[in-house]
Amino acid sequence: AGLHALTDALLGALGKGGSPYRGRGENHGYFLNNLFSHSGSKVTVKAGFDGGYRTSQSTSENNFLGTFTFSDLDAYRDGTATTYRVTRGNPRLTNHQFEMSVFEENDIKVNQRLTTMLGIRYDLQTNLSDHNNAAPRIGFAYAADRATVIRGGFGLYYDRLWDWMTNTLKRSDGKQQYDIVINDALYP
Repeated sequence: AGLHALTDALLGALGKGGSPYRGRGENHGYFLNNLFSHSGSKVTVKAGFDGGYRTSQSTSENNFLGTFTFSDLDAYRDGTATTYRVTRGNPRLTNHQFEMSVFEENDIKVNQRLTTMLGIRYDLQTNLSDHNNAAPRIGFAYAADRATVIRGGFGLYYDRLWDWMTNTLKRSDGKQQYDIVINDALYP
């Protein structure tokens, strides 16, 4: 393992190329949400929504000048690189993403000690083809005595694919940007 780490360190140190990391970006977001609630003696109803629109523009010119990697110092002196890697394509990417969630939850007071909770939440966002994101929830609260309440529940939860992840996926699709790798490249 020690030799492998030393080899990796040596390969990383014996690279040559111009400014492999270069980029910039700008993000904007517009969001709206609201909560509705009605409390009755036996039933409490809550409903709400949360939505937003994100737009981003980014430029990534990472490794557009290319990088040579040498296996050792002799290969560097001889001008024979193990690999030459260069990124090509369009460095500018514009992304738009709409995302929203709606939910409804009902608390039903069965008796003085037991309350049940039933609800559902739906999440949607563009840049994903998956739209079957209805997530049911069920729960209870049981008052064992004046000082002890036992709570439990079950629910499905979906997480959003954040816009920076979408940007990375779009940028690396092989059309927007792509890498050219040449093995046993001559340097310079």
